[in-house]
This record gives sequence, structure tokens and C-alpha cells, in this order.
Amino acid sequence: MDSTYNHQEHLHRFACWTAARAAQRGWKRANTKSISDALESIEFSEKLLALFNAQPDSSTFDLWHAERAKELKRELLRQQLVEETISYGRLAKIIAIYIKTIYVSANPNSALARVAHPPIDVILLRNIKAHLKQESIGITYPVKLGFHWTKFDEKAYQQAVEFLRQVNGHQPFWAIEVFWKAS
Repeated sequence: MDSTYNHQEHLHRFACWTAARAAQRGWKRANTKSISDALESIEFSEKLLALFNAQPDSSTFDLWHAERAKELKRELLRQQLVEETISYGRLAKIIAIYIKTIYVSANPNSALARVAHPPIDVILLRNIKAHLKQESIGITYPVKLGFHWTKFDEKAYQQAVEFLRQVNGHQPFWAIEVFWKAS
């Protein structure tokens, strides 16, 4: 048996798998191995642990997130994935699911859990838009944002994050997922 295999490595492997599975649907040539290899190549888990320990605020997290997305894209391009298929929305989904799997689920009251972006997808966005129509609370869905998270560029993604923050108010950011119901 491999003596380097411990619970931390176990969680890392599971987070790589969950992140890859969440982002790869309809993404040609992207598979669990390529996404996991990219995360490992950029030392994502180590950088994330350092961020967790730093107790980030939302501005710090946003900068960290943008840097990791750039690194992840570079690594996926190095693996010869087609650039047009590597959207910011997909990169963000990989990052969000990995963080949710390891840190948010286990530490919901941590600084990181309060500011880490939730996984953004059509279910979350449509349910929030429907809720806002019913409740009429003065927040409107961003014009031209759409629901196709897999096509979000960095600007559209940031617009979605700012909108979600507005809807979420002062709750930990994971709480916005009250609107995420698969059924």
C-alpha cells in the first residue's frame, strides 16, 4: 500500500473528481484525468490551503480566484485542449466545486466559506430569477447575462458573482445555494 496516501490526499482526489465531473459535461476532450492533472500541476490544493489559512475577504478571494483560473487555463492549453472550449465559466466551476468539496462543506463558518464563489449553473441562476420575479424585492436579473454558465467569459462571470452577492446579502456565500435544487 502507498504510504503517502492519507486523508488529505483522499480528499484531494475526491475533490478533483467532483470538480471535473461538474465542469466536463459537453466539454470535448476534457476528462477527469486532464482536469485532475491540471489541478495538480498548478499545485491548486497547496495554494488553496494557504488561502484558507489566510482567512480571506471577498476582494482577496476574487484576486486569488482570477489567478487560479488563469493558471488552470494555461495548464489545460498545455494539455492541448481547444482554447475556445475553455471558458471562464468552466474554470470557475472547477474551482468552486473543489473548494466546496473540501473546505466549504467541512468548515461552513470559515472565512473562506463566507467568500468562496458558489458553483454557478443554469439551475441556480434560473431559480434566483424566478424568485426575484415572485418576491419583487428591487433586485433584477442582469440584462444580457443569460444562463449559459459554460459560455461565461471573465466579465460575464464577474457580473454573475456580483449579482449573486447582491441577492445573498450578508449571508455566507454558500447560503445562496438555497436556490439550487436539482428537482
